[in-house]
Amino acid sequence: MASVEKRGKTWSVRYWVKDALGNNVSQKRKGGFATKSDAMAAAKTLEEATARGVDIHGDQLTCGELMERWFLSKPGTVEKTTLTKYSGYMDRLRSRPIYSTRVANLTEDSLRAVINDLVESTGVSVRSAIDYTEPLRFSLKWAARKKLIMANPIEDAPLPKVQKRQQVILSETDINDLVNTCKARNPAFLTPLYLALYGGLCREEVAGLKWDKVIANGVVIQEAVTATFDGKQMAKGTKTDHRTRTVTLPKFVMDHLRSQEHTSEYVSVSRTGQPYGLSAYSHTLAKLIAYANKSRLVPMPVPSYHDLRHTHAAMLIAMGIQPKVISERLGHASIQITMDTYGYLMPGLQEQVADALDAKWA
Repeated sequence: MASVEKRGKTWSVRYWVKDALGNNVSQKRKGGFATKSDAMAAAKTLEEATARGVDIHGDQLTCGELMERWFLSKPGTVEKTTLTKYSGYMDRLRSRPIYSTRVANLTEDSLRAVINDLVESTGVSVRSAIDYTEPLRFSLKWAARKKLIMANPIEDAPLPKVQKRQQVILSETDINDLVNTCKARNPAFLTPLYLALYGGLCREEVAGLKWDKVIANGVVIQEAVTATFDGKQMAKGTKTDHRTRTVTLPKFVMDHLRSQEHTSEYVSVSRTGQPYGLSAYSHTLAKLIAYANKSRLVPMPVPSYHDLRHTHAAMLIAMGIQPKVISERLGHASIQITMDTYGYLMPGLQEQVADALDAKWA
């Protein structure tokens, strides 16, 4: 039976480590509890954990050792691309002081400290630094859940707030100028331009679209291409069942697709006939807009390639398409995501309802 005792200002627990048959093997102590009740609660947890063979001294591991244990538990539970990403993030952390810091020495301030360290020492953005801490944050949650550590020391630590990037929505004039510039300067890019503007496909879906998924009136979205941490590209399935969908396209887009040569199994290819690299989408788009702006008195804003998807959603909203249809077309998991993302573009929906009721019943 475990016992508790006060040692200085804190309480400690003495407990038995048992073998597989339940026999007492050795007695150990764990201290640092603020109150007697905390120590007594811990005593019960410790004995239960040791009976299951759990390493309850996990807080003596370094953060690096803990992350390595967590990483080894991931294969078979996450996609290969996710494993590659985690591995890259851990490589970033491996050269930082946090990697050799013992879990027992972590506090709520530790998370902020490692993010600041990454920003100041490597020059990455705060958003990227937060991403790089995923193995640390996730491994601590995993260890607490597995009772490898008594508690997650950064569980309540807040992440720095990162300002959300504003959507860039192109106007009808912007779109016409962009498409005309694309036809004149880089016709090969017209395919990914059309798929985003008039189909609402995201970059990874456009990059992963193959000719065998082009049907009579649209495209079937079942695959995507993602970038691994080291910059390589990897094909994968869509993230959710909602992302797997059929997107109908306007006739002029389908006519354009049918006119294209099949130099690759992938639909979107550059002037060389090879599939575009993921980084090329926004880069090529920016160059086209720079050309278009040379002949405009009022320059159009410079969107990311993903903003073309936002522009497509804005088009549908302006046309009065129901949010549920927009949600299904974009592959959102729920209509709430659509409303959260584009609700600010729909201020007149309530008025439309009132006007419709007036027309019907007044």
